[in-house]
Formats: sequence, structure tokens, C-alpha cells
Amino acid sequence: MRKVVLASSSGPARASVSPAAQAVIEAGLIDEFRLPVDPVVLTDGKPLFNEPQRLHLIDAQRFDTGVVIHTYSRQ
Repeated sequence: MRKVVLASSSGPARASVSPAAQAVIEAGLIDEFRLPVDPVVLTDGKPLFNEPQRLHLIDAQRFDTGVVIHTYSRQ
């Protein structure tokens, strides 16, 4: 399994996905997504996916800081 980082963050709720990464997602070349969730409240934001994805939650890892990492696989 090869790991690829598709999003980066420079602080709370500032994750972004490059156009190249978005193309890889849309082509269906990613088998598993690991999405960290910080406990913050937002009024708006940019969606991670341009199109709806069929994903299945396979793991959720909770940390003392309140961060949760959700691991999804494609259905």
C-alpha cells in the first residue's frame, strides 16, 4: 500500500486539496481516505470532493485533544 497525502493544513479548518489531487480522486484511484476532524465550528468551507463519493467508514480513532481521524474505504 502506498500512502499519498492529498490535503494539507496550516491551522484549524484550513485543509485544501490541489487540483492534481482532485483529479486523482475523481479518477477513482484512491482506495482509502483518512480524514482528521478537529472540534471547531465553521460557517462555510470548501468541500473536499467535487462530486459525491460512495465511502464506507472502516475506523475512527479518537485522541485526547478532541481530534478524530475517520478512515473510509470506497464502496
